[in-house]
Amino acid sequence: MNKQQMWLRGLRIFGLIIFAFGGYLTYELRNFIKESETARATVDSVELSDSSNALYVHFKDQLDRRHFVKLDYGKQTPPFEKGEEFIVHYPIDAPDNARIQSFLATWQGTIFGGLGLIIFIGGSLPLFIERRRQNRAKKVS
Repeated sequence: MNKQQMWLRGLRIFGLIIFAFGGYLTYELRNFIKESETARATVDSVELSDSSNALYVHFKDQLDRRHFVKLDYGKQTPPFEKGEEFIVHYPIDAPDNARIQSFLATWQGTIFGGLGLIIFIGGSLPLFIERRRQNRAKKVS
């Protein structure tokens, strides 16, 4: 097995791993959404520091109880400002584990899965092209 074949095999394996990870993220998100409730949350304050950034939000659950939650953003700047409203999903039994409904949170599993599939196909395409050339060469001779 030459160096190019090893590289393509590694690319296919990497693509499959990313595809499987995307599938896991999608599965986990679908289960979370299926077992959670939805509420409108309001940003109480935004805390920016050198080590981490966070949003402090509050929302009311279906029983009209108010919950205060800290959403950590690591070193990224939080996408909301004080007073802004957005939708959160929260488990009924653990409202402190609320998640923001956003494009990336909703589609990250599909994006990872699609990228993994593209990488896998990119690593597999040269293999199929080479086999096709070999089959044509056998038919000609």
